[in-house]
Amino acid sequence: MTRPRPSEPELRVCLERHERALLLHARSILGDAERARDVVQETMLQWLRGGPSESDPGCAAWLFRVCRNAALDVLRKERRMSSLDDLALAERAATEPPPEAALDHAERRRMLKELLALLSEKQREALRLKFQAELSYREIAEVMGVTVNHVGVLLHEALRKLRDCTSARAAKELLS
Repeated sequence: MTRPRPSEPELRVCLERHERALLLHARSILGDAERARDVVQETMLQWLRGGPSESDPGCAAWLFRVCRNAALDVLRKERRMSSLDDLALAERAATEPPPEAALDHAERRRMLKELLALLSEKQREALRLKFQAELSYREIAEVMGVTVNHVGVLLHEALRKLRDCTSARAAKELLS
């Protein structure tokens, strides 16, 4: 049995609750805001065509799973297309802030990227879903296709590793 097409107020509620988190999640996978918007738009279209009701407790997990799969599909398609044209490179450079304004921000991002690179892809994804998307362990498990216990293990190990690395770096800086 399919549900009736959502009303405009239900669509607005769904967008208000989930759009920002879905955009962050898609961008974290794709590395690009424009492609993330396209993926989220496609996710919402699929929801309109027959996803769970907004009031359904599994709606958030369903949306994130569809969003994740759509983003991974985009990456797969792009891997097949190997070259990036000059116009895309120019557009990307034009959207970046001036170097002097972004220096401190860039340093913090670099350090965070270094730390996150020490984690497995599954640990990084679990962290993004927990702290950016604010999903529950059950919802993360549904999105990632793992058990709730495995989500707990992934998050625990990721946070422990990050804590150990930051402590070691702080100690190293104090001694130098």
